[in-house]
Amino acid sequence: MRQRVQKLMAQAGLCSRRTAEQWMLDGRVTVNGLPARPGEQADPECDCIEVDGKPLTGDGEKVYLMLNKPEGVVSASTDKRDTTVVDLVGDAYPRRELFPAGRLDKTSTGFVLLTDDGGFA
Repeated sequence: MRQRVQKLMAQAGLCSRRTAEQWMLDGRVTVNGLPARPGEQADPECDCIEVDGKPLTGDGEKVYLMLNKPEGVVSASTDKRDTTVVDLVGDAYPRRELFPAGRLDKTSTGFVLLTDDGGFA
């Protein structure tokens, strides 16, 4: 199914759509070896999309992170008062909506799985 290239890049977790458009204008993105233009559509199954000479990957791939939760950190995606397990990951996985699969008390330590795969969790 054909989609806008910048949408495919955002879905792959590479960057935002706006950033993808800028990268296209900068000549960093190609489709089948030709420079991509903002708004251009491509089929990720048939077309070769490259960013900085590397194939676009990650479309549909999910993230699974093992984290050793320290004491004092809450098992949540967001919290106005406390540091969360998602805060610990920082900017390592931009454009991903990670959340903990399971919970540990704030005073507990141990394994927590972070993912963006709702079906798995």
